[in-house]
Amino acid sequence: MIDQLRRQGRDDLVGMATQARARINAIALDGLRAGAPRSLPYEPSDDALLPGRCERTTINP
Repeated sequence: MIDQLRRQGRDDLVGMATQARARINAIALDGLRAGAPRSLPYEPSDDALLPGRCERTTINP
């Protein structure tokens, strides 16, 4: 998703996508660990991230 956003020129969403990826990785890895769950990094992404990657943008040359 991050590469797709960069290709579209959606630099405004790259940081949010990077944080979302870190949260997803933390969820997956935490499920593999024994013991008490750890707190997740960052806040959950808002509603702008997923629809934002599907929007067409005009890139000015």
